[in-house]
Amino acid sequence: MNIETANRLVELRKQKGLSQEELAEKLGISRQAVSKWERAESSPDLDNIIELSRLYGVSIDELLRTDMEIPEPEPEPDEEPAGRGELTGVVNLVCRTTGHVELVGTDGDAHSVSVSGGERQKEDLKIYTEGDTLYIVSDEDRPRFSFFTIERALRITAALPRRMANIDVQLKGGSLRVNGLDMDSLRSKTGGGSVSAEKSAAGYLELITGGGSVTVRDVNAGSAVLMTGGGSVSASGLSAKEKITAKTGGGSVCVSCSAPEVEAKTGGGGIKLGCTAPCFVSAKTGGGGIDVVLNGCSGVDAQLVTGSGRTKLSYFGETVESSRKLSAKRGDGSTRVEAKSGGGGISVEMI
Repeated sequence: MNIETANRLVELRKQKGLSQEELAEKLGISRQAVSKWERAESSPDLDNIIELSRLYGVSIDELLRTDMEIPEPEPEPDEEPAGRGELTGVVNLVCRTTGHVELVGTDGDAHSVSVSGGERQKEDLKIYTEGDTLYIVSDEDRPRFSFFTIERALRITAALPRRMANIDVQLKGGSLRVNGLDMDSLRSKTGGGSVSAEKSAAGYLELITGGGSVTVRDVNAGSAVLMTGGGSVSASGLSAKEKITAKTGGGSVCVSCSAPEVEAKTGGGGIKLGCTAPCFVSAKTGGGGIDVVLNGCSGVDAQLVTGSGRTKLSYFGETVESSRKLSAKRGDGSTRVEAKSGGGGISVEMI
């Protein structure tokens, strides 16, 4: 970080009337980390840049620019901005901890958080609100000592207003379950546990885990990204206005969805897709089989390639088969399918 940006961070912090200790507490980091930013000895990571922009009320571009004057903060309006009047109370959530987290939508504007298990982890957990944002964060800088005792994992259940703006969850370990929420965006990452969302809606949906499973049931999204380092990806009743991306390092992908574009990729497991046409489908696996079923299809343009298995295209009673490679176009070709397998068979069927 250059010295101009570092000086800007100092000025913005002072405008908010915060000490380095108070800012560090809000971000869930150490005071020394803040001090290093403001001396241009290190740079905040992307997550902290996002949190700083929210806290200071400036865009990320404005936060990092050095060729502009820093405006004096404007007085807060008496009323909600147009278009956000339906959102009151807590509308954003930032969660940074380790454990099992469940987020549940409830009627009304109130929220509540309950914590169980993880007795030593509880000591490091901070739960507070800042403006319209609820923070659930752990003090990662506190030293921890293990005496080889066994304790229950930390469990956090947050009952939230059903209508939320932005939810951002990052777990070093543990799992995440989201149920009954309508969000502008849901971004989640966990080090290795399972991640699931059901009976919810999100303008942008991102569920990422280092190795556990990703499960989606009855969710509407603008676009969706489902990724795991090695577990399975499973989705049913998933609809998106834009693209659905489902990827795993080695597990299987099984997705039933409606979207104009679907991308499925696995390092070696099988892929099963049930898609509503017309759409563009891209499916790739290192060695498993690929099965694609298209509903409401008026035409298909298929490019199917496998390293050793067979390829098959079934178009309303007409079946075309080939070894290793098949290229075929039927009807108006409005649905495109590109499928590639390192060794398994590939089947595409219109119903």
